[in-house]
Amino acid sequence: MTQNDGPQYSSSIGNRQGLLELIPADAPIGYLELRRKTTLSSTDLDGALSELEDLGVIVSKQTTNQVFYRRVWAGPGKEWYSVVEAAQYLSVSKRTVQQLIRDGQMVAYRVGRGGHHRIRRADLDSPMHRNDSSGIAELNGAEDPVLAELWDNEQDAEYDRL
Repeated sequence: MTQNDGPQYSSSIGNRQGLLELIPADAPIGYLELRRKTTLSSTDLDGALSELEDLGVIVSKQTTNQVFYRRVWAGPGKEWYSVVEAAQYLSVSKRTVQQLIRDGQMVAYRVGRGGHHRIRRADLDSPMHRNDSSGIAELNGAEDPVLAELWDNEQDAEYDRL
């Protein structure tokens, strides 16, 4: 890398970061609108858009008139979430998040005297379980002598009839 490569490289990174902030994740934005919002030349804009697309951060869609861009990666998320934000992240109600905290299935930290909870992003996925019974072994008394003794006795003969 030569001395001349340094400023150009940092300028390229600056172009990408500034441009990424203008591209929304929820709705596409057109090339012409990006041109109006940035001070980049068309060559720099094309290069930055190409780099962002190569990184997989944005996607483009060509229409008959122009190209539209949309962000697919929102960057590193927040580290701490409120109960409401955690509920939105998990697509559940606020009450469900509060119940998970009370039941000890989700780790939450109290903030200040008001007792507001904050939840780390790493802890948000901890209460999530896969709804797949393929890994669960069925228990029966025929294969396990301890279970056979517990289940097959005179005291719970009433339950066997059910």
